Amino acid sequence: MDKDEPTVVCASSIAPPASGVRASAPPEEKRDTLYDPRCRPPIPWPRRALDLVFAILAFLGAPLRRAREHLAARLDPQPLASFLPPPPLHRKGEIPLEQIGEILLHNIFRLSPAYLSAAEHVIREAQYIQRLPDSEKLLVFVLFAITRLSATTREPVPIAWVRARLPEVRRTDLNRALEQLEEHNAIALYCLETSNPREVSLGISNPVRGCLTHIELRHPL
Repeated sequence: MDKDEPTVVCASSIAPPASGVRASAPPEEKRDTLYDPRCRPPIPWPRRALDLVFAILAFLGAPLRRAREHLAARLDPQPLASFLPPPPLHRKGEIPLEQIGEILLHNIFRLSPAYLSAAEHVIREAQYIQRLPDSEKLLVFVLFAITRLSATTREPVPIAWVRARLPEVRRTDLNRALEQLEEHNAIALYCLETSNPREVSLGISNPVRGCLTHIELRHPL
């Protein structure tokens, strides 16, 4: 073969694809546009305005509802006691401090619907008092304990019951908290006759009023 003669690469023509098989277009070939967005009819302005209003309402609806509920609760708060179910009668035993967290986590799954709903309110109250100074936090904690203990009886509850419910609180701190709550007119402390020596020994010795042994709840938490 002569070196100057051109080389024939493919002498036969390309056969058409078989029936039912679509030939793929080369990468560089541009396909025709099947739909031109510019051909869509314009949306009427009332429809656009309505869509915008609904979008704004959907965006602001939940925050506005939460803000309204929060403001209503702040302006006219209900006592926490109104959300709680009646406690077991004469519940006055000590709860070991090291077991509180674990017992609570396990018992959440065993709560009745009434206690589960009450727990939600107590958690919100506890989250609020966590931001308070320790002295004010203790006042709310003690008032809650008195609120629950007083719900078991119509009579004044012994101070000894409160000490048993709050074993981690030092005696002097609890005495000071009870006196402050009485100053705020949330409770009243009384010196009542009792045949239980424990109630006397765990009372508050007052130089003017004698041994204060019992608490009357006036304004529940």
